[in-house]
Amino acid sequence: MTDSIQPDLKAGVPLEHVADGAMLSGQIDGEDALLLRQGNAFYAIGAQCTHYHAALADGLICGHVLHCPMHHSQFDIRSGSALCAPALDDLPTWRVEQVDGRVFARERIVAAPRSRKNATAARRTGWQRGPPHPSACG
Repeated sequence: MTDSIQPDLKAGVPLEHVADGAMLSGQIDGEDALLLRQGNAFYAIGAQCTHYHAALADGLICGHVLHCPMHHSQFDIRSGSALCAPALDDLPTWRVEQVDGRVFARERIVAAPRSRKNATAARRTGWQRGPPHPSACG
């Protein structure tokens, strides 16, 4: 049995390897990551849900929102922001650049930390930052 080797997204992949509306699993500096495409825009985000570490590659993309396949957390693929519970922590993100028909993940984008007080209040009240979970995309 052989393990499949995930592409190094820092080394770049051809644009045609990621179809519009699709995602490609890979690695960035040893971290599991996803490269996502929306039209001509590309985004690189962490590959595991921040709630229970489900594989987000098995999730559903609706517009700019990636839905976790396990507990339906939602993340904005443009910023990595967690949009609704149960995930309260954002995904890691990386800057992405297109050069000569290839797309490269570059440096990690470091977001400002959330206050612990706001996270605790969100858990207690079921507060959501984004739209309610849709029953279907469209």
